[in-house]
Amino acid sequence: MRNINCEEKANLLEIKVFGEENMDLEIWEAQRYADTLAKYLKKEIVLMVG
Repeated sequence: MRNINCEEKANLLEIKVFGEENMDLEIWEAQRYADTLAKYLKKEIVLMVG
């Protein structure tokens, strides 16, 4: 993983993960914990490869 970019919108937190290798495993692992963060922030969380 090289970099992470977060952009907050009205009811959404968009998290983009940048890297040179395949980021599918990192995205999958982060998604497992995103529900907890979403409840705390009261926002939908979208994780994606940037």
